[in-house]
Amino acid sequence: MQRTHQSRPQSDPRIVLYRISLRAAAIVVIVVAVKLLLLDVILVKGDAMAPSIVRGDRVLVLRMPYLPLLREIKNPGRGNSMILSLPAENRRGCLRIAGVSGDMVMVDSGAFRNLASTKRFPMLGRPPEEPLLPPEFSQRDFMPAVRVPAPGDTLGLDTPDLFRLFWNIAVVRQENEGAVFLLKPQVVIDSSAVGGYSISGFALYKGPLDSVPPQNRYDWFFWNRLREYLRQTHSGHTVDLTFAVSQNGAPLKQYRVKDRYVFVLADNWKNGLDSRYFGPVSHHRLFGRPLAVLWSFTGRNKGGSAFNFKRLGKILR
Repeated sequence: MQRTHQSRPQSDPRIVLYRISLRAAAIVVIVVAVKLLLLDVILVKGDAMAPSIVRGDRVLVLRMPYLPLLREIKNPGRGNSMILSLPAENRRGCLRIAGVSGDMVMVDSGAFRNLASTKRFPMLGRPPEEPLLPPEFSQRDFMPAVRVPAPGDTLGLDTPDLFRLFWNIAVVRQENEGAVFLLKPQVVIDSSAVGGYSISGFALYKGPLDSVPPQNRYDWFFWNRLREYLRQTHSGHTVDLTFAVSQNGAPLKQYRVKDRYVFVLADNWKNGLDSRYFGPVSHHRLFGRPLAVLWSFTGRNKGGSAFNFKRLGKILR
């Protein structure tokens, strides 16, 4: 007697489980694709952009225009906030684009100016009611006019101007992250180099000049403060700091820029760290543009955090 083949019933648990697994996998693929290619959600952990974006905000971030290939053809707009990888730090931050490649930017008496644009930045700089020179002003409130680097620009690594030197070093280090980059400082007193100089009494660092810790080594603000300290310590003498720069063991005097850059500022002008501190930021560090606050848990006066209904769905610019 011939036996007939019977198909497995559609309600077989194994078939149901298989179909559910396929659908779940498809959903995961779609979610991952959207997250990597189109949109993402980022938790803000700092206050550099306060009050427009604050600690505890979950922001919706537009990713697509800033993917590796697309960001080469799109120029981010001045005035837009941006999620980016901070130079020399293993973390992301949120700052506002105040200048793009080719712009001339400066900070004079605590007020920011972009000489290439008439666009106003209402959230940047000191509020109108503050004095021109607030008591707590720092060197970052006086930044000379400098060009935001563009491909083909030639940068000098032997300039005596500390700000411009470390501005240029920031570009070289971002474009050569795998290279061995060395910065050798030298104290010069009355035109004579002093070997084996050791620092004592300086608030930010004490020890051999050639052993400055990594967090200060490429910080122009630190070296500017140190130079002023040395000039006070050796009053009556001509004192300066010089630097020899090398990459992979070869002296580096000039460098040709390869990438495009942006100049970014914190809305929290007094406390935020931005391009006044770490220099221009390469386009390859741009991650995405914040669009809106999805929800927010902000701090309370008595500690902890609470859901902030006022920030729910806030549109960002």
